[in-house]
Amino acid sequence: MKPRKFICALFPIVLALAFVFTAPGSAQTRFRAPGTILPESILRLILDEVSGQIAYNNEVKMAGVNHVRTPEEMKGLMFEAEYLARTLKGYGLDEVTVESLTLNDPARSTWWVGHDAELRLVAPEERRLARLAEQPALLIRGSDAANCEAELAYLDMRDYRKLKDIDLSGKIILTPDYPGYFAAAFEKGALGIISYENSIDPLENPDQVVFDMRLEKGKATGKVFGFRISARLGIQLRDMIFQGQKVVVRATAKTAEYPWNADTVFAAIRGTAPEKKGLMFTAHLFERPAKIGANDNVSGCVVLAEVARTLAALIGGGRLPRPERSIYFLMSEEGSGTAAYFKNHPDMAAKLLGDINMDMVGENLDRNSAFFTIESPLYSKTTFLDSAARNFAEFVFRTNIELHGVTGPTPGERFPIPIVEKNGSKQSFRYLMQRFSGGSDHGMFIESDENIPALSFMVWPDKWYHTDQDTPDKSDPTQLKRVAFIGACTAYAVTSGSPDILENLIRTTFEDRRAFVLETASAAEAGLAVQKTAESGKAYRDGLNNITQAVVLTRTALDGIGEMAEGKPEVKNKLGGALAAAGRLLPAYTAELKNGYILAAQARGLKAEEPKPSADEAAASKIVPVKAAPVRMGEFFPYTPLFGAFRQDMGLQMLAFEKLGGEGLIEMLILMDGKRSLADIRNLLSFEFAPIEAGDMIKLAKALETAKLIRLKDAK
Repeated sequence: MKPRKFICALFPIVLALAFVFTAPGSAQTRFRAPGTILPESILRLILDEVSGQIAYNNEVKMAGVNHVRTPEEMKGLMFEAEYLARTLKGYGLDEVTVESLTLNDPARSTWWVGHDAELRLVAPEERRLARLAEQPALLIRGSDAANCEAELAYLDMRDYRKLKDIDLSGKIILTPDYPGYFAAAFEKGALGIISYENSIDPLENPDQVVFDMRLEKGKATGKVFGFRISARLGIQLRDMIFQGQKVVVRATAKTAEYPWNADTVFAAIRGTAPEKKGLMFTAHLFERPAKIGANDNVSGCVVLAEVARTLAALIGGGRLPRPERSIYFLMSEEGSGTAAYFKNHPDMAAKLLGDINMDMVGENLDRNSAFFTIESPLYSKTTFLDSAARNFAEFVFRTNIELHGVTGPTPGERFPIPIVEKNGSKQSFRYLMQRFSGGSDHGMFIESDENIPALSFMVWPDKWYHTDQDTPDKSDPTQLKRVAFIGACTAYAVTSGSPDILENLIRTTFEDRRAFVLETASAAEAGLAVQKTAESGKAYRDGLNNITQAVVLTRTALDGIGEMAEGKPEVKNKLGGALAAAGRLLPAYTAELKNGYILAAQARGLKAEEPKPSADEAAASKIVPVKAAPVRMGEFFPYTPLFGAFRQDMGLQMLAFEKLGGEGLIEMLILMDGKRSLADIRNLLSFEFAPIEAGDMIKLAKALETAKLIRLKDAK
């Protein structure tokens, strides 16, 4: 009986010890964190230093409310620029400057600002409806000063074609639609327009008000104004009108215009070899002076500040070696401010190996049913940067989801390696790689002829985008921490100059791109299923082209690391091996596709014809298009003439936008660099967007030549 009693007494101790080694302790043994470009020691240093709470605190201080700009502020520095410059200087960066820059563009000579506005109901009862101090999106940008009392006239899209027959003299328009549709109402005597249109979340959030960035005035001869109100308030006013009541309102507005100056904050962490190309981060401080948004885009600015603070603290404290290449930070007005910076500092473009743009990065993912997205550049700017950013996003993803059977490192912690803030969410992280869509400052880099690839980080969808409810309570300190961590790790990975880190960057880029080639090859083989006799191997031809382009882009991404490998023999050897391996992918996958093509044809009783160049394809290979003028960094909206080049031929215009869309047309003009033939350009565009025939490509090129945007020369 003694042994049995001993075993029974020992069992709870054994069980307890088993729990200790299988609960948090063995979680570290059983869970293996994914490898990253950076060694674990550096990863842990960055993770220990980076703070989403500090970023969130800065966001609250900068955008706690969407305040109305005062005349004094408009004559000096914008509040956000002054605060950010002062904060960055306190972080001990090597350089921090703040400038008020001009663009020397007649269309951007002044800033419009609304200083005060109020909308009151006069009849059938008297009460205040809205005022600018409480509702910062009330005034539509570009409104004139107003002080009038008038009856409301309801219009919606059913009235659009009837405007010419409606007398609106002395009336104020109320509409549920976009106010720009009714610009002609001002020609019929309307004094102003009040819109309760909400394209963001009208059913679940009827109280939010959308910022409207431009008042369309049509051919108005006098002063006119535009207001934006909530859907709830608009429906109340609409129903009063529908019930037969005469609804009279009083509208007052004080507006002003000031000299156009883009307050721009620039900062730098200098590398040990500052003459070498460095990495830039961009984010916009505001979108025209009237709109201030916590997530769009103070969140991007405070994450940049946190990336800067984290790296400066680690480098300044001697815990992290100073990187070989410099890291730059640029924050200004969206689009035009970035353009103004490069117009005023034209030498800066030659100092950059790439850009990472932060736009709307702080939103709580679960509250928006959203993803953190990394937007890759157009294929003409293929880079290793997206592979690097993806590597660290994948680390955060795989270490910040709850895994069945894996307990956290501490009791009660859900995640294997938690990247969370005490006052932030405890939600899982999710991310998505996305193709280029533009719409922010990274487009300035992608859409120029400078060889500066750019990524964009963003959270989407966003239920408070461009509304008066874009306030810090929607942001999440945990999300801010994670994005700053990804940004800081990516920056150090591509600027450190460490041979070991560069070799890891090569390996990661190759692995990422090999998966890209495999995905392309799989899609090409799937395309054979639609093979028809009349197509004469068209699916096979397109598949061969796509695999070829995918391999070429793989080599392009790896080639981008070549400059960083200079002077490092072991890195150059590693890169050479990766490039050779990439080259071997082409014969392997094309042979597999050919075999699949033959089998698919046999299964349908078809002949597996080898595609032969058509007459148009042969002609396209002998034509080299050259842009009439290069697109330099700092050109703002340089592609407006491009979109109008096909107006004389509606069929060609439909073809252009159906096959390529806006991004594809921009890509087409970028590729017309005097080095590529029309056939080369057609091949890449067909892979990146949709298959386009060589004959259609020639037609598009000739239309651009007629518009004097390019000239066509014979290939040598």
